[in-house]
Amino acid sequence: MQALYPHPDRLCLEVVDRETLRARLERGAVMFRRIVPGRRDQPLLDVSCPPYRFELIDGLDWRIDPSRPAGDGRVDHLRHAGRGLGPQDRFVLASASHRAGSDETPQRCLRARRIAVEGPLMREALRAHLAQG
Repeated sequence: MQALYPHPDRLCLEVVDRETLRARLERGAVMFRRIVPGRRDQPLLDVSCPPYRFELIDGLDWRIDPSRPAGDGRVDHLRHAGRGLGPQDRFVLASASHRAGSDETPQRCLRARRIAVEGPLMREALRAHLAQG
């Protein structure tokens, strides 16, 4: 399991709103190069960007507009269960601690809307999931 997931990250839970989700997805969308409409044979992927920055969030649908500059509103049409997300919508997002930046004290986690839990190491959670078949 160490070879499959060598990082010492823990499972982390974080309360996020629409704009936080959009910002995380925007960071991942930088792996796509800007495409100029009407120009032919343009490379889509920026090979200098590591692919692990791209995130998928189960249950969430969105679009990336590669004609827009990176970081400038490329991600839009955020939807959950077919409904557009509103500014008051909240979700609990499970991720690795390094993505959530949660290597902090419980008090700082709570102020930052992180749910302070002693989650298992990600490799142990992965091992348990794989053992279920």
